Amino acid sequence: MVYLLVFFASSLLCYIGLSINNKHRISKRVFLVLSVVFPCALAGLRGDYIGTDMQIYVVPTYKMAMSSDSFVEFCGIVAAKLRINDIGYLFITYLATRLPNSRFVLLASLEALVYIPIFVSLLKYNKNKNSVIFGQFIFFSFLYNASYNMVRQSIALAFATLSIFYLIHREKLRFILFVAIGALFHYSAFILLGIYLIYQLYSDKRISKSIKKAFLALILVVAAITVMNSSSLLRVLSITGILSNKLTSSLNAWSRDADFSFVNTFFYLTIYFLMYWNRKRISSLVPLEKAYRYIFALGIIVSQVGVYVAFADRIAYYFLYPIIFTVLPQIAVEKYRRGNAKAMISQWLIFCLFTIYWVWWIGILNYHDTLPYVMFTE
Repeated sequence: MVYLLVFFASSLLCYIGLSINNKHRISKRVFLVLSVVFPCALAGLRGDYIGTDMQIYVVPTYKMAMSSDSFVEFCGIVAAKLRINDIGYLFITYLATRLPNSRFVLLASLEALVYIPIFVSLLKYNKNKNSVIFGQFIFFSFLYNASYNMVRQSIALAFATLSIFYLIHREKLRFILFVAIGALFHYSAFILLGIYLIYQLYSDKRISKSIKKAFLALILVVAAITVMNSSSLLRVLSITGILSNKLTSSLNAWSRDADFSFVNTFFYLTIYFLMYWNRKRISSLVPLEKAYRYIFALGIIVSQVGVYVAFADRIAYYFLYPIIFTVLPQIAVEKYRRGNAKAMISQWLIFCLFTIYWVWWIGILNYHDTLPYVMFTE
């Protein structure tokens, strides 16, 4: 499969580049740049129907840009027909149409705006090459195919990931800068300003521990509700008499309206468990590790109200994705030592979790309409 080949080639080039001594900077940079070029080129060569949003707005805006005489005219047409006002996305689209091989340039550039900020984040957060490669694996299995679909928000999420680095290092201007860049592609990026307030409140030692513990209590509630949402479990509890038939029926009816699924509950709760289990290791590498966990916990809670609040799951992405890309790779640098089975178990759990995610959601369900991969032909 072409995706797996590109993932492997990109990771191998990155590993070689990181292995080269800093004395040979040119060679090192060549390999690292090539590791970025491969996935971006694959995105640029894809057909018009590879990715759900390709036909919804990527291809239509491209055609509108091709037929427009000015950027202002183009923005007006897109706003009227598609109600898209993200100036960054519109500018990149219009600019690409004024260059040779405009279609390839546009799609490759859009993917580069997703991958490069996350790749830079991995390099900034992780000094160990194995951790960087692990981060690449998480990106390829979790967001790469999705970025073919939710193009604009993927770019915003990528810059959100990079901005978090500057948040924890207290570089406020750079944090705000990258939040603003992300917002040029999707206004929802401004939710990061709320995350900034949460982070600042948590870093304030005057905040009582009871408030912090409240987040953990909410996580336990979500976990309990998730288990109770299982129809098979409810059936067993009903048969054994633990729950009455009436209560079982009510819970089943309620669960059909709630937004519980593998992605929104078990997947994120497993990641939270891994973060908590490895908190000592992570805290030695990441300032205010607890703040990450509480932000992630809030993201899980927000993701559960998607049925009741429009696009709540999209808002939750900003609480979840940056932490997934920055914290989980930290676990990969832990060495296997006798008596330290935790590291090995954690790494294999992460590997299996994201492998299953990609196989199920991308390979089997084809959730983002990225399979089979078809190259563009005139």
